Amino acid sequence: MKNIFLVNSPYHVILSKKIIDMYKANGNNSKNIVIVLKESSMMDINYDYIFDEVIYMDQQVYLNKGKNILDKVKILRYNKKLCKNVNNILNEYDNKLQNIDKLFTFTDDVAIHQKIIKYFKKKHNTKNILIEEGTILYYPRKWRSIIKGISYTILGFGLCQPIQYGNNKYIDLVACKFPQKANSCRKKILLPNFTFDIDDIGIFPNLDYSYLEQNSEDNKKNKLIYAGNPFSEQGIISLEKEISILNDIIKICNKLNILLYIKPHPRENISKYNIDEYKNVKLIKNKEVPIEIISSILGCQGAISTISSAILNMSRDRNCFFLSDLFDIKFGMNDNIKSIAESLEIKFPKTLDELENMLSKSVTKHTVSYKNNNDFLISIDKIGEENE
Repeated sequence: MKNIFLVNSPYHVILSKKIIDMYKANGNNSKNIVIVLKESSMMDINYDYIFDEVIYMDQQVYLNKGKNILDKVKILRYNKKLCKNVNNILNEYDNKLQNIDKLFTFTDDVAIHQKIIKYFKKKHNTKNILIEEGTILYYPRKWRSIIKGISYTILGFGLCQPIQYGNNKYIDLVACKFPQKANSCRKKILLPNFTFDIDDIGIFPNLDYSYLEQNSEDNKKNKLIYAGNPFSEQGIISLEKEISILNDIIKICNKLNILLYIKPHPRENISKYNIDEYKNVKLIKNKEVPIEIISSILGCQGAISTISSAILNMSRDRNCFFLSDLFDIKFGMNDNIKSIAESLEIKFPKTLDELENMLSKSVTKHTVSYKNNNDFLISIDKIGEENE
């Protein structure tokens, strides 16, 4: 039997590798095929390092790239045309797409994903599994998002459902880290907390991180990694406020002799980080590489951000901090996510002095309990049994 992985970001590729590694560790050597929805960040990845077959589909264009309503309508029309061709594109690979057992996807609400998920369910009766990739499962359902989805449907998506993430009727199982808090009507199971390590770098064959090499003095320091956000790019806060926030963090790290690594978000403009005047600060230029991998390679004991799902991922064995309260930025944060973060012992400093006090203390590693990987695999293999 074969597995299909539907990916459109480097992080999806990393998670796919983790799932495949789990199966191999349990003696399952199924053939693994990846469908890549092409973006520039997806073209410098060594897919042969993980997958047996690769299928590239036309470039996916995201709505937030539209500068005005006319641009967004054009993008919607483009995606509508692409969606209409999905069946034809996949039928061209029909000889490779035989005996498909499972489809793993990381998105189920975007039009092109909906079409592909439905195609495999209808034609191959696949077990379709949605793998959590961020915090969107923990947002409440809002009328605004429903109206927005209906508008997109009318403008360009044709027959695609205006659904919220995690509620696609062709998804059999949603794998997430906090099933009881997830806003999904589908059956949910616990997603293991994956460990990221240097072996994962093989996915990025042309990656040069020699500029991050640490000298003997660096190795003596505590290391903190900052997960950037595209807030100024999205108009959520001004660039001035964004840089002011970072400067405050840098000053505290310099005072405490902490080596700070800045990891820009893939959608950030890296040129906004002008750090030449600071000591103990290094900018990670490979912004497409998931921060979970970079932080493991660098041996960072702590992680900090205004809001980032990566901080939740890294909190198992690092001291982590969210700055949403400190800088009064509520975007992406709600009571549900905050309760999850607090359960993971992520700290929410309310003043700069409080942040400095937290960072000055020795790093204490802690472990969050998760069920073992076999439970995850067994739950997937049992899809459909309750209906037999």
